This record gives sequence, C-alpha cells and structure tokens, in this order.
Amino acid sequence: MNSYYYDFRDIFRAPRIALHGKNIFLQMTNMLTGYIGYGILAYVALIADGVDMSYAWEVHFLFPVGTLGLVSILGKLIWAIGVLWFLFWLLRGNIAVSKTSFEEIRGNIFFSSSEARTFVKEKKGILYRAFLGVIGFIVFLVILGLIAGLIGKIPVVGEISFGLFYGFPYYIISLFAVLVLFLCVTFFLTGPTVVGIKGEDTLTALFDGFSTITSRPLRWGIYTAASVVIAKVCSFVLFYFSFRAFQFINGTSGVFMGDKGKILFESACDKFPMGSATVKFLSYLYPGSDFGINMYLLGAFHPADTLHLISTYLLVISIGLVFTFIIAYFINTIVVSQVIAFIDIRRQTHDELLAELPEDEMWDDFEIKEKKGEATSEDKPEDAQN
Repeated sequence: MNSYYYDFRDIFRAPRIALHGKNIFLQMTNMLTGYIGYGILAYVALIADGVDMSYAWEVHFLFPVGTLGLVSILGKLIWAIGVLWFLFWLLRGNIAVSKTSFEEIRGNIFFSSSEARTFVKEKKGILYRAFLGVIGFIVFLVILGLIAGLIGKIPVVGEISFGLFYGFPYYIISLFAVLVLFLCVTFFLTGPTVVGIKGEDTLTALFDGFSTITSRPLRWGIYTAASVVIAKVCSFVLFYFSFRAFQFINGTSGVFMGDKGKILFESACDKFPMGSATVKFLSYLYPGSDFGINMYLLGAFHPADTLHLISTYLLVISIGLVFTFIIAYFINTIVVSQVIAFIDIRRQTHDELLAELPEDEMWDDFEIKEKKGEATSEDKPEDAQN
C-alpha cells in the first residue's frame, strides 16, 4: 500500500479495510459457525438444568445469550463449553482478517479469502497453544497459592510463615500472576495479529504479542483506545443506514403489499432481544447516551398463522444476518487497527518495514530460503571437488 506513514495516521485506514467484502465474509462465517455451536450447547445446558424445551424456545428463540439463569453445575459447564466454542471460532476469524489486512497493507490486494482460510488451518494451532501455555502457567501460580494456604493451616507455623513470607515471595508471585492475567486478556487482541502477520511458532507469538504491549504500552494503548472509538462511530453509522434501509424496503414494498410486509417485519423484530446489551450498544452512539435509535419502535406482536410464522422466521434470519454484518464490521475495525499498531510498533522497536515487505515473501519463506541457501553454499564446494 502506498503512503504508509508508520504513525497514528495509519489508524484511519482501518474502517475502510475492515469493510472489504472478503474481510466481512471471513469474520461473518466464523462468527456464525461459532454462534450456531454456542446456541445448540446453550439449549443443551438449559435442558440439563431442567428447563422445558418449549418454554426455553419461547423465551430465548434464536438468541440464547447471557448466562440464561442456569443453576446446576452441569448446565453451567455445558454453557461454558459453548462460550469457548464461540471464542474458538472468533479467534479464527480474527486471524483470517489479520492476514488479509496485512496482505492488503503491503500491497497484495489479490490475496483471497480461500487463501486466508488455508492459512488459518495451518497456523491456528500456534495461537491456541499459546493460550494453553499461558493458562497452564496461571494454573501453576494458582496451585502455588493453594499450597501457601495449606501451609497456613498448620497451627503456629502457618500464621508465622504467612506473616513472614507475605511480602516475599507471596506478594511477588501474586503480582506476577496478575500481570500475566492482564497480558493473557490483551493477547486476545495481539495474538491473532502476531499469528496473522508472522505465523512463526508458539513462543514467537507469545513473545511478540506481549512485547507489543510492554515495549510501547502508551502507543499501543492509544491505538487500541482510538480503534474502539473509531469502530463504535463507524458501526453506529452503518447501523443507522441499515435502519434507514429497513424503512426504505418496507416503504417501497408496501406500495403493493400494503400492511402485510409491515406486519411481517414488526413480528420479526418482536422476536429480537431489543433490550439486550448488544443491540443497545449498536443502536446508540455511545453507551448511556440518548443519541441513537429506539429499536423498541420496530417490534409489535401480531397473531399469526403457519405461513405468517414461516415468513417471520425467515425475516428474523435475514435481519439477524444484518446485525451480524454490523458486529463483524465493528470487530474487524479493531482487528485491522491491531495489525496497524503492530506494524507501527515494530517499526519503532525493530526498525522493520513490514508494510513494504515484498508480495512474494512471507516469514516462513524467509526461513526456507535461508535454509536452502545455507545448504547450497555448503554443498557447492563438495560438488566442485567431486
């Protein structure tokens, strides 16, 4: 990409790159796959919790979001597995978008979504192993804390040792654990970016993901905060025009359909969780503001026959895809911003011009070429002697 600045100005490229068709397609397909799996497991969790299926369907319909009021340990465990399933696919989508965005930034505009999917299949294990490594280390630190608690239960010795060792090593270990937890959370942002750009190995992904924040924390924080603001404003604008598009469709189709289309649309909107945090977040400029769209005005209950219900369900799916499109755009804007932040920070810390990397060269190719070059240089003298 021409005129790459390697500074804050680059962040304003994110909304445009995030809206590209292949980026939206990659994020939406992964989000939908993750959500479908989550939805199935959410209903299994409700059934395991003793909730009647017909009642659960009437209450939640296609949107079993939130904690669902689960009580049993089994139900909560199944629900947690569903959440992990959704996060699994969300990270896949973020890796794919990071890869396509990086390719466009460095000028390879013909990098396709199928190539991105192939890349994710080959490299996704790097990200998951990195997360497992961090989680395993956190579990190890928790076990150390539990051992300290067991020692503290010993009469006399326990109280004395707790007071004696509270500053060191208990506090030092706990402080380190909190820092690792913080980095683990931020790795949800930096991890897919590192894998999408470099895609080398697990240790490199962890090191580069953490060093992106620790080496330039202020710069990374400004980029991330700015990306959230830009993503929110742009997604709200997209939501507003989508709302007007709904009105346009209903108005023009109503010329010949009359109130039939309006009734179907209102019935479909009535089945949406308009009071959910996600819908409120999308329909207002910023959380807690009055500047936005009152989505409750769209929905109304209408008695329906079988044909009306089928049409309503189809409309629910269509409107749901529009919502998914807007959410994918919001997430993509942040993901692309992380790619830009990583490129700019690497320019500051390692003097790497990643945006000017030749189109036909990848990080893995560098290693392969170096190995081939070393082998060739070593083999040539032997060949000459023979």
